Amino acid sequence: MEPLEEILQEINSFETQLSRRSFLGAALLIAVAADVSLGKDDKRFIDAVAGTLIPATALQTTGINVGQNVDRLLQSGSADHRRKVTRFLAWSQRASILYGGEKVALNARGSRFMLVRKMGRTLSSLCLIAFWADERALALIDVPEERM
Repeated sequence: MEPLEEILQEINSFETQLSRRSFLGAALLIAVAADVSLGKDDKRFIDAVAGTLIPATALQTTGINVGQNVDRLLQSGSADHRRKVTRFLAWSQRASILYGGEKVALNARGSRFMLVRKMGRTLSSLCLIAFWADERALALIDVPEERM
């Protein structure tokens, strides 16, 4: 299964649960009209969240920009995939106000709301897949030399 397909399954699960529950009425305040491409705010948000999940030395060593990688992954997906991911990111940005800003992926783990925990896990997965899907990340992996 491709990395983008894994993320889309998690987003579908997230959207299904979101549509089943009112999430304390806050979902009405967090209504989203998303574009089909990532904006500057979305890329900044993803980069900030990735900065809390991935060590700064790894980001600097590899020169990987997670926001740009997510945008590239979305370009290879369908319009429906792009719409779902951008809607999810817009919802996550708005919910991040309640869960520590860019630390939303980490802080959501401790939430008592299942929907918020799923959001945090999906956001983490999106950032980590966008980072490790880049070939430059292979520079971080130590390959042991073959022994004779």
